[in-house]
Amino acid sequence: KRGWAEVLKYPGDDAAQRAARIDSYVAPAWGGVREESIIFTEDEEAMLQAAVDIAAEGGFGVSDTYVRELMRDVLAAPDREIKSARRDVSKTTVKAWMKKRSIRRYKANSIDPARVAKATEEVRDKWFARVDSYVRTLYSQGKIPWRCWAEVPAECKLNVDEAAANAAKGRPTVLASFNPHADGFGRVFLRAADGDRMSSHVTDVVTTCADGTLRAPFIIKSRFAAAFL
Repeated sequence: KRGWAEVLKYPGDDAAQRAARIDSYVAPAWGGVREESIIFTEDEEAMLQAAVDIAAEGGFGVSDTYVRELMRDVLAAPDREIKSARRDVSKTTVKAWMKKRSIRRYKANSIDPARVAKATEEVRDKWFARVDSYVRTLYSQGKIPWRCWAEVPAECKLNVDEAAANAAKGRPTVLASFNPHADGFGRVFLRAADGDRMSSHVTDVVTTCADGTLRAPFIIKSRFAAAFL
């Protein structure tokens, strides 16, 4: 009713004008406010895109729910040039912005908050101070041509890390015309030679380089973890 009232409140329109008004009308979103009332400038959209890209490149990306909160903050900014009557942002608005900016969703790995809390600037600076001291020692012994860590070129800065792979996961999916887990019991299984535990320990070794490249990884596999320690 509110939509038709919006269209028909112009009694002077002829049939063609009324038809055009009906075609161009945007139905009210939740809360009774038109979605078209939310307007972001190109600079604001670019700023939001840069924010999510910087967060993703830094290793801690943000979700669409978080972006929705950022958009609300942008709309509520007191010094914003374009004033909007709406202070809420719908999921449709976020999706439209993602589509326009070619932004997609990517799966993220989980990390323990306690581990994140230990990654402070103080810990970082102490670690690199040790690295710099070691480089200076090697230079004094004539073993490397660089006097300090800052002089080491990016292609010579490598980092090796290992990640234990769970070979018990990644099994083939099963097919059904119904949801076999709907009752909450999850009584759907596949026979596996290892059972529900790995018969051997598998470790992925990944080497990254400061120049932005990734070295070919290799795998260590052993029945006993102590075999390769």
